[in-house]
Amino acid sequence: MVSDAQALERTAGSRGFEAELEGILEIEGQSAERIIPTALVLDPVCQQKPSCGGSSFAKTAESQGKGIVNEEMKILYFTEQWVNGGICSFIMNLLRNFELSEEFKIDIAVAEDLTDFYDGELRRLGVTKRCLAGKTRMNPALRMLKARSGLEQMLREEDYHAVHLHICNSVGLSYAAAIKRRGAGIVFVHSHNSMVSSKWKRYVNHICKYVFRNSADIRYTCSDLAAQWMFTDRQIRQGKVALIKNGIDIDRFSFDEGERSSVRNRLGIKQETLICHIGRYIPQKNHAFLLQVFKCLREGQPGQVKLLLIGEGALEKEADRLAGELGISEDILKIKNTTEVAGYLSASDVFVLPSRFEGLPVVGIEAQANGIPCVFADTITRQAKILDAVEYIGLGAPLSEWAEKIRALNSKAVDRRQAAARMKTSGYDIRAAAERIRKDYEAFICM
Repeated sequence: MVSDAQALERTAGSRGFEAELEGILEIEGQSAERIIPTALVLDPVCQQKPSCGGSSFAKTAESQGKGIVNEEMKILYFTEQWVNGGICSFIMNLLRNFELSEEFKIDIAVAEDLTDFYDGELRRLGVTKRCLAGKTRMNPALRMLKARSGLEQMLREEDYHAVHLHICNSVGLSYAAAIKRRGAGIVFVHSHNSMVSSKWKRYVNHICKYVFRNSADIRYTCSDLAAQWMFTDRQIRQGKVALIKNGIDIDRFSFDEGERSSVRNRLGIKQETLICHIGRYIPQKNHAFLLQVFKCLREGQPGQVKLLLIGEGALEKEADRLAGELGISEDILKIKNTTEVAGYLSASDVFVLPSRFEGLPVVGIEAQANGIPCVFADTITRQAKILDAVEYIGLGAPLSEWAEKIRALNSKAVDRRQAAARMKTSGYDIRAAAERIRKDYEAFICM
């Protein structure tokens, strides 16, 4: 079986790819002087003060007397994998709040189109989604080559004012370099993750972060850790990265006592404690660890605690097999992709997220808007903690400590009805994020 590293080496050995890479590096070597004026840099991101107070470059444009012109604004969104997960959830939240029209149009390009979950809503919103590589998972190097070729074809066919890349690692900055090389509008790069599991991929990410450091015109991040993963320390220190909070529709996820009773009845839950986890079955989400924690939690009280798993993915069968080996299958409830996440959160008692890494988990924000007590792995940025009912614990801690942490949170009295109101003052309302980004589009497109 060919590893990702071997595939990348073989691909890089081809003369076509080598010529492309040389062209990109040539552009990178010439781009020390920013295309965008230095005065229009973004607000700084730091652990001490992560929140940004409005768009600095939008304010600069206004001060220069530049307003939005009366013409169509056309943006292309790109992400490598279209799935029912964090990045796509954030994109959909933005689209629902952008007030799209003939004057403001967004198209979506994806390398791998792995779900049709949002397709109906995209059609209703008037958003076109185009698959560039395929509808199944493929070797990452091959996926990137196909996606870059497809992107360049789209940019030849359509005149986009800007391209907004929603990506998970610095290798994805090569898309930005290729787009800039074609002279195809303003390039927004949005960092949505903070790590990968492979040491080889971490090494490649570190190299690409510097090789393609000047490929983005505008740099966004969902958290401090995501900024450090994608962009250079110097760019962060100089205020060239802006924090865009992973906003949600807070009212939609607020706690509902009626929904709690209805969903628990449907699930057959009476007095049992219901532990909830939402996430795709992929290595990042750490289902194997979660199942072991649950086994420890239910020891001595089988049948009195249930685990609700919401999601689907490549490792689902492996998780089912492990649950059987641990003897806990009878106390696990499973839901695949659903539009009723808020109801399931209301029905649950504790939310657990033991991820190996995250940018900033959208589902963690949704859970807090619902007021459910949360246990997060300490690999997740502290910026994800908005309310007091969130506690962190290390993945290296004994399983018994995880179990005790869950029990302790479940025993605390929490008024979940107040959570939504408190979340609205935290800056995680999607309307604020959508307004910020739209103003940024207008400021740059009309310069």
